[in-house]
Amino acid sequence: RRLGFLIPLGSQCTMLEPMASVYGALPAHETRGVGVLSFTPGFPAADFPECGPVAFGYGLDPEATDAAVARFAREVEAREATFAIDVLTPEEGVRRAIAIAARASRPVVIADTQDNPGAGGNGDTTGMLAALVRQRATEATLGMLIDAESARRAHEAGQGATLAFELGGKSRIVGDAPFSGEFAVERLGDGQFTCTGPMFKGFRMTLGNMALLRSKAAPGVRVVLASRKCQAADKEMFRHVGVEPARE
Repeated sequence: RRLGFLIPLGSQCTMLEPMASVYGALPAHETRGVGVLSFTPGFPAADFPECGPVAFGYGLDPEATDAAVARFAREVEAREATFAIDVLTPEEGVRRAIAIAARASRPVVIADTQDNPGAGGNGDTTGMLAALVRQRATEATLGMLIDAESARRAHEAGQGATLAFELGGKSRIVGDAPFSGEFAVERLGDGQFTCTGPMFKGFRMTLGNMALLRSKAAPGVRVVLASRKCQAADKEMFRHVGVEPARE
């Protein structure tokens, strides 16, 4: 049963509400003749309807299974309003993160889902970087910004060098532009490492030239550059250039 609305990516984590309750309700529908019920929240960034939310099931009793799927689909449809989330601008997101960090004992993560390489994006928009620099965030690391040309220049300049960069913005997305500024080259990497999980565990990455840059205008802001696009879905992508995500 296909649902008639899209579910934002930020509402799809099964460890949090409302999705935790959605999946928690599945076993109650797995009655006699119904083997397994499940639910896929879909992928709203796709541009074809088959990637919308779907309730589905398998069972030895077709009628019972069909009825169970229909009941569960109606339950999820009744929750439609609970999937709505606030969409923040980069400025609002950074402002909120700074406020949380002031009283937090662990790192604060801003999940910028709008330019996700896993959804076909190039991972080179600069709105979040500009907001971090403008608000002079401290102990902030942005990653990964995919910019092969800037990574190459960092390697040519060498660790410890300071030079002007035009970071990101190569995709020429409307409203986005390269970020201009001076950055110090803190660390370099060849982009070859093995992920430790949980999502990419065991994957051998070859991301090309990588570099860790520090903004001269806002020294509390660092940028992890890579040459080949990939979702920032493993901590080793940061550790490879000397950043420990569990602390920094």
